[in-house]
Amino acid sequence: MANKTGAVAIELLDYRTCDAKKKLNSMKHMIVQKEKKIEEIKSQYREITETIEFGNATYAGTNKEGKMLRNLENRLDKARLKYHEAEHIKKTYEQIKEKLQDEHLTYEHNLDLLEKQVKATQSEVSELQQMYNNAIMAKDMAQQELRFQEEHVANERRRREMELTNMRKIAEGKKLASDKSDHQQGRESLPSVDAQSESIQGDSVGVVERIQGTGGIGITEEQQMKIAKYEESFQIIKEVTGLSDLDQIVKRFESQGETLRNLNNLRDKAEEQCHELRKQRDALRQEFEELKYSGETELESVNQVMRQHEEEAQAEAERRVKCQQNVEDANRLLIECKTGVDHIYDKLSFLSVKAAKSTEHFIEDGKEVEQNIDNSDIPEMLKICNNKLDELMDSLNDVNIEEQLNLIEQEEFHTTNTKK
Repeated sequence: MANKTGAVAIELLDYRTCDAKKKLNSMKHMIVQKEKKIEEIKSQYREITETIEFGNATYAGTNKEGKMLRNLENRLDKARLKYHEAEHIKKTYEQIKEKLQDEHLTYEHNLDLLEKQVKATQSEVSELQQMYNNAIMAKDMAQQELRFQEEHVANERRRREMELTNMRKIAEGKKLASDKSDHQQGRESLPSVDAQSESIQGDSVGVVERIQGTGGIGITEEQQMKIAKYEESFQIIKEVTGLSDLDQIVKRFESQGETLRNLNNLRDKAEEQCHELRKQRDALRQEFEELKYSGETELESVNQVMRQHEEEAQAEAERRVKCQQNVEDANRLLIECKTGVDHIYDKLSFLSVKAAKSTEHFIEDGKEVEQNIDNSDIPEMLKICNNKLDELMDSLNDVNIEEQLNLIEQEEFHTTNTKK
């Protein structure tokens, strides 16, 4: 400058001044560009931080989306459990249905067998009832015949005794009369007296006949008719019983009492047997009716249960479709979250973080080597992005922007002078 003239010095100073202004403007422009870049980086950092916080909150379930995601996962697990339970119930009901169908095939056959048994029992009961009625009729007839015979024998015995008593009285009177006439008739009347004495010792019927044959004194026609009736009845009894002795006939009628008791015992046994058979018949009828109505009721209940289970299976299928839709929505949301995290991770891939726990790289031979991170490990990727952003902010905090700008200006100024 000292060797130069004033005009040249002024021109040189003007040139330097212009050059310095240009450098100043350039530096200001660079400062503005750097500030814009810093603001962009800060805005990106805030966005990434918010995204990471959102992802952490979503993963932890503290925000709305995280709660929704947890609810969707819980609903998905519940839907899977209900689906497996519905499948198990469906298999169980299918087994029940197959068993009921098998029973339905043999139900009519079993019902026919029961009907045949009931009909056979009813026919047997009717036969036993007829036998019982016949036995009662035979018993009644035998009792009636026995009472009639007993009354007839008793009446005949009383009448015979009365007739014998009358005959004895007549014979005694006649004997007295014959004793009185002995003195008058003498020996002529003796044979007739002997004949009368023999008739008293003989059979009562023979005495009556002899008295009638001799025109017996004191016997009326009514008594003769009674005697004839008694003789006829006695003859009929002999023919019926096949006995001729009066004692045997009496024993025969006494034995009829034992027969009556045996018949009464048989009647009681038959009544008990008929009573038991009636109970069995009523029980079989009741069992038949119960089986008939219970079979219809059971079939209706089975059909109702089948319809109910089909409705439940349809409802479970609809619920399964809804759960599958919810799962698909949750999967889409997870895919979107994963895509966002992958985008942030790719944006920060130019940064490297020193080795630390839960980071993606480690130091080997003094160089940083990145580990292979699984793309499905979203929380780990979020942690790595967070660590990168923290180091980026720390590195930016250590930089003095004004000092860096001054250094840049000086470098540009020296570079320009050197070129000139």
